[in-house]
Amino acid sequence: MAQATQVLQQYRDYMNGAPERLNVWVVMRKAPPLQFFPEPIHGQEVVVLAIFYAGPLAEAEPLIAPLRDFGTAHGEHIGEQPYVQWQQAFDPLLTPGARNYWSASFSRPRRRLLLPVFTLTS
Repeated sequence: MAQATQVLQQYRDYMNGAPERLNVWVVMRKAPPLQFFPEPIHGQEVVVLAIFYAGPLAEAEPLIAPLRDFGTAHGEHIGEQPYVQWQQAFDPLLTPGARNYWSASFSRPRRRLLLPVFTLTS
């Protein structure tokens, strides 16, 4: 989470010019115990870039490559899957009663001054 402001700034700048077929969500949370995160990261606060590209993996690779330089990566899971699987991928992490709240899924890009405030309050 120490790199959150840096990652968010680079994300904002990159996504302003990204093609519409590329969708990248920023998820700020404690790392779940998933196989692509090393065990020492489980339960630690992380910034996750959840990536979806509507097209062939070969076209996606050069578009997602710059994302790897936004901060120190602790894990990666990239591969082709049907759209329905992508829609369901986060369901096990959003269990009933966990008070999950998605406040910015469809928000407009934020101004530069809001990034430090957002990362301090998250």
